[in-house]
Amino acid sequence: MERESLPIAPEAGPVLLCAGERDLRLALGGLLRAAGRNVRTAADLGEAASGVISGPPACLLVVLPLPRSEASEVLSSLRGLSGGKRAPAVVIAPPEQAGRLEGFRSGEDVWLSPTASPEEIVEAVGRLVAASA
Repeated sequence: MERESLPIAPEAGPVLLCAGERDLRLALGGLLRAAGRNVRTAADLGEAASGVISGPPACLLVVLPLPRSEASEVLSSLRGLSGGKRAPAVVIAPPEQAGRLEGFRSGEDVWLSPTASPEEIVEAVGRLVAASA
Protein backbone atom coordinates (compact mmCIF):
# COMPACT_ATOMS: atom_id res chain seq x y z
CA MET A 1 0.00 0.00 0.00
CA GLU A 2 1.44 3.37 -1.00
CA ARG A 3 1.48 6.24 1.45
CA GLU A 4 -0.30 9.38 0.41
CA SER A 5 2.18 12.22 0.23
CA LEU A 6 1.46 15.39 2.13
CA PRO A 7 1.01 18.59 0.13
CA ILE A 8 3.95 20.95 0.40
CA ALA A 9 2.99 24.44 1.45
CA PRO A 10 5.10 26.89 -0.58
CA GLU A 11 5.11 29.34 2.33
CA ALA A 12 6.61 26.75 4.69
CA GLY A 13 9.99 27.74 6.03
CA PRO A 14 13.14 25.73 5.46
CA VAL A 15 14.15 22.51 7.11
CA LEU A 16 17.41 22.91 9.03
CA LEU A 17 19.35 19.66 8.64
CA CYS A 18 22.15 19.12 11.19
CA ALA A 19 24.41 16.14 10.62
CA GLY A 20 28.11 15.78 11.30
CA GLU A 21 28.90 13.47 8.39
CA ARG A 22 29.18 15.23 5.03
CA ASP A 23 27.88 12.27 3.01
CA LEU A 24 24.88 11.95 5.29
CA ARG A 25 24.11 15.68 4.94
CA LEU A 26 24.30 15.38 1.17
CA ALA A 27 22.10 12.27 1.07
CA LEU A 28 19.44 13.58 3.46
CA GLY A 29 19.50 17.04 1.91
CA GLY A 30 19.02 15.54 -1.55
CA LEU A 31 16.21 13.33 -0.28
CA LEU A 32 14.35 16.28 1.24
CA ARG A 33 14.95 18.53 -1.78
CA ALA A 34 13.59 15.77 -4.04
CA ALA A 35 10.48 15.84 -1.84
CA GLY A 36 10.16 19.58 -2.52
CA ARG A 37 11.62 20.93 0.70
CA ASN A 38 13.82 23.99 1.08
CA VAL A 39 16.81 22.72 3.07
CA ARG A 40 19.64 24.45 4.91
CA THR A 41 22.45 22.24 6.21
CA ALA A 42 24.85 22.41 9.12
CA ALA A 43 27.79 20.21 10.11
CA ASP A 44 27.80 21.13 13.79
CA LEU A 45 25.99 23.15 16.42
CA GLY A 46 27.81 26.38 15.49
CA GLU A 47 26.71 26.19 11.87
CA ALA A 48 23.21 25.14 12.95
CA ALA A 49 22.99 28.17 15.25
CA SER A 50 23.89 30.42 12.30
CA GLY A 51 21.12 28.76 10.29
CA VAL A 52 18.57 29.38 13.05
CA ILE A 53 19.62 33.01 13.47
CA SER A 54 19.30 33.69 9.73
CA GLY A 55 15.62 32.77 9.90
CA PRO A 56 13.56 30.36 11.94
CA PRO A 57 13.20 26.95 10.32
CA ALA A 58 9.87 25.19 9.93
CA CYS A 59 11.49 22.02 11.22
CA LEU A 60 14.81 20.75 12.56
CA LEU A 61 16.23 17.44 11.35
CA VAL A 62 19.07 16.51 13.71
CA VAL A 63 21.26 13.45 13.33
CA LEU A 64 23.14 12.65 16.53
CA PRO A 65 25.88 12.68 17.54
CA LEU A 66 27.05 16.10 16.32
CA PRO A 67 30.74 17.02 16.49
CA ARG A 68 31.81 19.14 19.44
CA SER A 69 28.33 19.02 21.00
CA GLU A 70 26.73 17.37 23.96
CA ALA A 71 23.84 15.42 22.46
CA SER A 72 21.57 16.23 25.39
CA GLU A 73 21.87 20.00 24.79
CA VAL A 74 21.52 20.24 21.00
CA LEU A 75 17.78 20.90 20.82
CA SER A 76 17.65 23.32 23.73
CA SER A 77 20.63 25.23 22.28
CA LEU A 78 19.04 25.56 18.85
CA ARG A 79 15.65 26.49 20.23
CA GLY A 80 17.17 29.12 22.49
CA LEU A 81 18.33 30.98 19.37
CA SER A 82 15.10 30.82 17.41
CA GLY A 83 13.59 34.07 18.65
CA GLY A 84 10.63 32.50 20.42
CA LYS A 85 9.47 30.32 17.52
CA ARG A 86 9.76 26.71 18.58
CA ALA A 87 10.56 24.62 15.53
CA PRO A 88 9.54 20.98 15.88
CA ALA A 89 12.34 18.45 15.51
CA VAL A 90 12.94 15.09 13.93
CA VAL A 91 15.86 13.53 15.78
CA ILE A 92 17.71 10.55 14.38
CA ALA A 93 19.62 8.97 17.24
CA PRO A 94 20.40 5.66 18.87
CA PRO A 95 17.84 4.69 21.56
CA GLU A 96 20.32 5.31 24.38
CA GLN A 97 20.53 9.01 23.38
CA ALA A 98 16.85 9.55 22.67
CA GLY A 99 15.75 9.58 26.30
CA ARG A 100 18.37 12.11 27.36
CA LEU A 101 17.55 14.93 24.95
CA GLU A 102 16.90 18.16 26.79
CA GLY A 103 14.00 19.98 25.15
CA PHE A 104 12.60 16.93 23.32
CA ARG A 105 8.83 16.78 23.64
CA SER A 106 7.19 13.51 22.75
CA GLY A 107 4.12 14.17 20.63
CA GLU A 108 5.53 17.42 19.24
CA ASP A 109 8.92 16.08 18.19
CA VAL A 110 9.74 12.80 16.48
CA TRP A 111 12.53 10.38 17.32
CA LEU A 112 13.69 7.97 14.62
CA SER A 113 16.17 5.15 14.79
CA PRO A 114 19.35 5.41 12.68
CA THR A 115 17.86 2.53 10.67
CA ALA A 116 14.80 4.59 9.62
CA SER A 117 13.95 4.38 5.95
CA PRO A 118 14.16 7.41 3.66
CA GLU A 119 10.37 7.32 3.39
CA GLU A 120 9.98 7.47 7.18
CA ILE A 121 12.30 10.47 7.37
CA VAL A 122 10.51 12.38 4.59
CA GLU A 123 7.12 11.57 6.13
CA ALA A 124 8.15 12.69 9.63
CA VAL A 125 9.60 15.98 8.35
CA GLY A 126 6.51 16.59 6.19
CA ARG A 127 4.16 15.96 9.10
CA LEU A 128 6.00 18.39 11.39
CA VAL A 129 6.34 21.09 8.72
CA ALA A 130 2.60 20.84 7.98
CA ALA A 131 1.77 21.03 11.69
CA SER A 132 3.95 24.11 12.21
CA ALA A 133 2.47 26.03 9.25
